[in-house]
Amino acid sequence: MADSDDYEIPVAKRCFGCGTENEQGLGLKPRREAGAVWAVYHPKPHHRGFSRALHGGLVAALFDEITCMAAATEVMALVATVELTVRYLKPVPMDQPLRIEARDVGPHPDDPRRRRAEGKLTDLAGQVLATAQGVYQKIPPDRLKQFFKEADTL
Repeated sequence: MADSDDYEIPVAKRCFGCGTENEQGLGLKPRREAGAVWAVYHPKPHHRGFSRALHGGLVAALFDEITCMAAATEVMALVATVELTVRYLKPVPMDQPLRIEARDVGPHPDDPRRRRAEGKLTDLAGQVLATAQGVYQKIPPDRLKQFFKEADTL
């Protein structure tokens, strides 16, 4: 995929991360620009964790969504998360929009069927609050067909 690509990524209506019809979801509107996938996240009061910080599980969900999309848009196929490692650097504030960004960093050295992606979460000032690394694998066509068949019955 060319680094000059600049487009809004299609989303699944009911997806927790990017769904347009999921009122309890994260409400991300991901874009791909210059080889990176990014979105702005507006913390919701019910996503609060300890004290006044965003819940760590929500931070991981943000990374799962964006790093997965970085790998998927690189190979132009749906992928599944195989592994996700999040490093929490600072408490994530609830009182401001946050930027989540990720890049595909190439094939996995031990398994070329898998892709790697890295991401960062920043506040309005650009301070890095958390980072992540993930591993993703293309979903085989037969499994993809079965997945969508099952999803349609929900």
